[in-house]
Amino acid sequence: MILYTPMPLETVMASDNDAVPAYREVQYCGISFLVEPGDKGMGKIVQVRSTDPYVYLKPEFQPGREIPLFNG
Repeated sequence: MILYTPMPLETVMASDNDAVPAYREVQYCGISFLVEPGDKGMGKIVQVRSTDPYVYLKPEFQPGREIPLFNG
């Protein structure tokens, strides 16, 4: 069986006993991101949601980097 999905393998294969992190969609610098909330108002980028291909080339917006959850 082949499963085509944009979701991470850990999420697809998670059982009921596994805790799935609560992701949030956040706007930062006019760009939409899916982030995993962390400490001190910061969140780790899980996915970039943009139609601008140049956004994906910027190192500060790569998955794993932290961004503020609020545009305070």
